[in-house]
Amino acid sequence: MAKQTILRIGCSGLFLPGETREIKYLSDETVLGADIVFIETGIAMSEITVRYGQGKRISKDSANTLADYLVNRTTELLKFIDNGGNLVLICSTPVKMKLRVYSGGYDRHEEITIKTLIPSQEINGKSILGKDVSLIGNAGHKDAFKIFEKHLSHCYSFESADFVKLMAIKNTDEYVSLKHNVGNGNMLVIPPLEISDVTDETNEKIIKAYKAFIFDNIGGSQDSTPTPDWINEILLPSEKEITKGLKELEKQKEVLNKEINTQKNKQCILDKAKGVLYQTGIELETTVEHLLCEMGFKIQEGEAFRADCTFKTGETAFVSEIKGVKGAARQKFVVQLEMWAMEYMQNNNYAKAKPVLIVNGFNTTPLKERTEQMFPKIVVELAKNKNHCLMTGHDLLNLYAGFLKSEITVKEVGEAINNTVGVFTYKKSWLK
Repeated sequence: MAKQTILRIGCSGLFLPGETREIKYLSDETVLGADIVFIETGIAMSEITVRYGQGKRISKDSANTLADYLVNRTTELLKFIDNGGNLVLICSTPVKMKLRVYSGGYDRHEEITIKTLIPSQEINGKSILGKDVSLIGNAGHKDAFKIFEKHLSHCYSFESADFVKLMAIKNTDEYVSLKHNVGNGNMLVIPPLEISDVTDETNEKIIKAYKAFIFDNIGGSQDSTPTPDWINEILLPSEKEITKGLKELEKQKEVLNKEINTQKNKQCILDKAKGVLYQTGIELETTVEHLLCEMGFKIQEGEAFRADCTFKTGETAFVSEIKGVKGAARQKFVVQLEMWAMEYMQNNNYAKAKPVLIVNGFNTTPLKERTEQMFPKIVVELAKNKNHCLMTGHDLLNLYAGFLKSEITVKEVGEAINNTVGVFTYKKSWLK
């Protein structure tokens, strides 16, 4: 029997090195083509939390990106099962995470739960923590269950008319393990093991029984006959040369992968910088701060959730209002910026800061098609009266490009902005 391809997200304690290949839930790696996929929901949830933050304030666009990714991943998992794959969902904590999405000037709260990660609309559930689990009559592999039942730790109970019930919380109708045939494959939901307090020998026995139960219920087998260590001592013709060649290729692959990751990180930074041409709200503010930091400005923290950025180079301070809009700049942006400038003086012993209005106008229009004036005459006149500098996202990106080419310094950028009253212009463009 050929060895099965097993992918896993988490579940590291169930398998020996080399038995499986680990992937990330939030990655572009596909599960299609594998025979079995194990997903530890708590690990997937933690991965989402690390990227998006438990309770962290994120933009509407980021929330939409995450939602699209979750839909795409669950759709792929459904296709995987329908094509004959076996999906095993080990439902571990955390069972949910909360997102704070900033949209339209206020926060809304959204929640991601274990249910979000399960590729089925036919199953519902709720959080219930505990350890007393019993086997339901026709679940199969009762001998194996007896070995690991005391080491199960459930965190969620499920309801579904179409799924076969395998385990329940003792003396209740709260089901913690289900299975379902989808197309040509199977989906199994099961609680995790908790075995940190047992010896290695007992641990191995428990894990083996747990895996036997899983494979029995998805209609597979754990593996072909294990390969003994001594078999590697038997060498066939040219095997030594092949092994040597593979080791050399692996070294080259490692070096190449490091270089690829380095270049990908650089590209990611550049892609992030281009956000000043299309973003709005908190996303745009974050990108502007990123570009200023990259060029060497020091960002000063302001009041929470305020739509401004205060930054310095040397002894010169700047206070800014940052806006991303579908049209041109408005008078009220200048008025708001003047309020920030006055507030800065009051909070800093009347030391002045240069007011800078950074507007990513016409942000839904391709850059080459932005032919209208970004700053109407009335806005320019008001800004000149207040000694404001008016910049576009394009201006800022151009300065950043010059900085990357080492043709302009942070001091020169600061001087150019500080000396501008009205619309910012620079003598040279580094953008193509």
